[in-house]
Amino acid sequence: MIDVISLLFATVGMYAGKFVPPVLMFPLAIAEFVMILAALLLRRSKSVGYTFVYVFTFLSGITIDGFWFDIRDICRHGLDRGRH
Repeated sequence: MIDVISLLFATVGMYAGKFVPPVLMFPLAIAEFVMILAALLLRRSKSVGYTFVYVFTFLSGITIDGFWFDIRDICRHGLDRGRH
């Protein structure tokens, strides 16, 4: 059941990511990376709870949507879109 709830949080995060300004994507990606490191350290003590998992999946959904938008933009317009 936790898998379904985690996917739900990630999906809601992807929707919320559509409203996050692009300037916040890099700090959110850093926060996600810090959470990955924290999970690796906290895993040994078994203190990673459901709240941590749900916040991480929500944050992952936000950043995935933002970076996915950038990848689609590059594929459509190429890397030289600002050099006209």
